[in-house]
Amino acid sequence: MNFKRVAVLDTNTLVDDYKAILKFPNTLVVVPRVVVGELDGLKNNRDGNKRAVVRKASWLLDAITEEFADEEIMPLETEGSYLIIEGNHRNEFECYEPEKPDNRIISVAVGYAKKMPESTITLYSNDVNVRVEARSVARQLKLLNLKSNRYKIIDKGLDEINTGVVKLELPTKTLLETRKNQYFNIELPYMNGEHVFMVDEMNPDHMVLATYNSAHKRLETIHDWKKDNPIWVAGGDAVRPQDARQNFLINDLMAEDKYVHFILSRVAGAGKNYITTACVLNLLNEGAFDRYILIKPMVEIGDELGLLPGTKEEKMSPWFESFKDTMFELTNDGMDLPADLEGKIELDVVTHMRGRSIPNTIIHIDEAQNMTEHAIKTILTRAGKNTKIILSGDLSQIDNPRLDSENNGLRVWSERARDINSGFPESTYILLESNFRSDLSAWASTFYE
Repeated sequence: MNFKRVAVLDTNTLVDDYKAILKFPNTLVVVPRVVVGELDGLKNNRDGNKRAVVRKASWLLDAITEEFADEEIMPLETEGSYLIIEGNHRNEFECYEPEKPDNRIISVAVGYAKKMPESTITLYSNDVNVRVEARSVARQLKLLNLKSNRYKIIDKGLDEINTGVVKLELPTKTLLETRKNQYFNIELPYMNGEHVFMVDEMNPDHMVLATYNSAHKRLETIHDWKKDNPIWVAGGDAVRPQDARQNFLINDLMAEDKYVHFILSRVAGAGKNYITTACVLNLLNEGAFDRYILIKPMVEIGDELGLLPGTKEEKMSPWFESFKDTMFELTNDGMDLPADLEGKIELDVVTHMRGRSIPNTIIHIDEAQNMTEHAIKTILTRAGKNTKIILSGDLSQIDNPRLDSENNGLRVWSERARDINSGFPESTYILLESNFRSDLSAWASTFYE
């Protein structure tokens, strides 16, 4: 087989993205055998997230090599791509430590550059010293076809997110009847609670907002929080939805028969936290729940939380500044927050949730796009009776290098909950797509691709 492109992967690329071998179309993907050995050495790493990713990378390699056990070059599901586990340990360049894993990986790339001079050989590594050394060797050996690049997660998942909203064109008479009766009998293949734009087929500007009740097989109109009483009064300003999707969201959060809420966006400034916090304050103020626990991932410092000085609250404070900003807006710097709510708000991190059973509480997992599938499962399994769990996150702002917009915990669990056969019917899902922060913020957000 002739390949114009060959990608040699360092161990750290698979640690950052266990599906890295599937991200190179029309390419021969080379995994040096020493990389497999390094993955094996990392499977007992102290970092739980790293252990999980390494095991997934190993399982993926195992599945492919088992299916094509008799083939040296194994086809991948990515268009035009093949995989080879390269066992060449020859020293292809002079160095002090030829058996060092980094040098063996570089040697594999050099070997391909020598035997495939018409192809572009790229060594992908997130170790800056490996990249520098590989470029130095390429210059020394005059291998113009040998490149060395940092591996960046190739993420196309932002284009394929389910919106949680469907548009249904119906006759004018149907919309008028629905407005009058507040429901319309119809059998649809929708998930229970699916948000529906009922649009007049003769006049697109005439629209009714509804959700689908799968038990009664009918569309039911939702409360219009834009026209009726506000969800919260923020320092004299009424909090109302700024578009139909935010109106859907408020109805979701205020629903007594819904226990899990997935709130996604792929733009900044969509109002996830502002609207959610306003709803939470409303629910607490009405006595529907005893307390509110806001949880955030500590992505930047990981397991180093315990090394920071101060109390638990002082350590966590920098990661909750956005919540403080939201509360400042909603309560006029806390001055108009009802006194009985002050002791009902708790800030925490996921590492402190294991082993707890939490009843009659609103648990809000913010920045959930930076949490693994396992971390979110830990929180979901803490829910006691009359507990509402809210998961929110912006899939265009993932800071955890091991996650992308497809494999992060928020995306994984939201799709599980929405599965028409095995999902959780007492859940809701909405994708917010408009930026209301400012014109500048809205413009910058359009470049999420």
